[in-house]
Amino acid sequence: MAEPWYQAPETRRENSMDLRRRIQVIGVLVLMVLTFVLVVYTLLTTP
Repeated sequence: MAEPWYQAPETRRENSMDLRRRIQVIGVLVLMVLTFVLVVYTLLTTP
């Protein structure tokens, strides 16, 4: 079954919500990684 060249409004809305959720998850992961790197950096630089 080939996908149609257009998308129904419901599908478009679901895709936008999924994209927003994905961006939120990526932002949380980036924040966690940044805090982890900051903690490791401070631990390594402190004598």
